[in-house]
Amino acid sequence: MDGLIQVLLFTLLGIAFIVVTLTVSRLLGPNRPNPEKNSSYESGEQAGGDPWPKISTGYYVVALLFLLFELEIILLLPVAAKFGSTTDWSWVFTTGLEILFFLLVLSVGLAYAWVNGHLDWMKPKPASTENRSVVPPQLYEEFNKKQHHGH
Repeated sequence: MDGLIQVLLFTLLGIAFIVVTLTVSRLLGPNRPNPEKNSSYESGEQAGGDPWPKISTGYYVVALLFLLFELEIILLLPVAAKFGSTTDWSWVFTTGLEILFFLLVLSVGLAYAWVNGHLDWMKPKPASTENRSVVPPQLYEEFNKKQHHGH
């Protein structure tokens, strides 16, 4: 119990040190923001474009599937090692059924990901929809010409 109190005391002192340090820094430090300080700086050039680019989620799905099957190997390796060196057939039968159930669940998950297209790197682009307006395109062009010449 004495060791637990020491760990708790050390943790509380660490948290208190962080809170005090950040509070003092906030109270005493200068805070004079301006547009130049708030702008991003990269090689002296102004940043352009979207700061949050769209990243394909396919990379994350493949990474998660990789982790899933790595976990499968990690969990099955000790069982397989024990499986080959035992003579207790009731254990072999029970464990064999558990392994088959485990592999079945993982196979269903893989089939679900495959059927829903989560394993496709390049998603098919949607077909462009045609303009189904009842107004002929020539009328749009004439209207646009009138608008531009009117100003």
